[in-house]
Amino acid sequence: MLHPTPATLPAQVHIRFRFDKSPTNFTIRKFNRLSGCFLCPVKAALSILHRATALHIPPHHPIGAYRCSQVGDYRYINGNDMSSYMQHACELSYSDANHYLRINVKRLMAHSLRVTACVALHQAGVPAEDIAFHLRWNIESVKFYLRDCSCDIGSFLIQAVHNAYRP
Repeated sequence: MLHPTPATLPAQVHIRFRFDKSPTNFTIRKFNRLSGCFLCPVKAALSILHRATALHIPPHHPIGAYRCSQVGDYRYINGNDMSSYMQHACELSYSDANHYLRINVKRLMAHSLRVTACVALHQAGVPAEDIAFHLRWNIESVKFYLRDCSCDIGSFLIQAVHNAYRP
């Protein structure tokens, strides 16, 4: 698979979610390209497919996989991996061991990604119905996770993204 240039990047991807724990397993979702955004879902999908192709992952296997060697078994990205990566990113982003996030770093779990996305979308003015659609939640779940959100995560998110892309 070739790496597309901005001029040849598809405008949209259609993704069928398999191996999902929700009742919407095997549904197809459409995502549009977000020009100039490092969180573009089209670029992310192409990157994931490129990695899966390079690893020779069989067609009917989950594509969130990696290998530790050229001939080793596939390992699938799981919640523990994501929690570990998030906690490490937090430690890199906040050098002060007394920072609130560093003190509570072990509370960062894989589900925190979805909750953070929910709060960030809400703070960006996205309607609850759209948040539920994008996160594949029901509307009551969105309301549940927003009920205790009292702090502005904007500054935390900006600092984390900035530090994640430090040379």
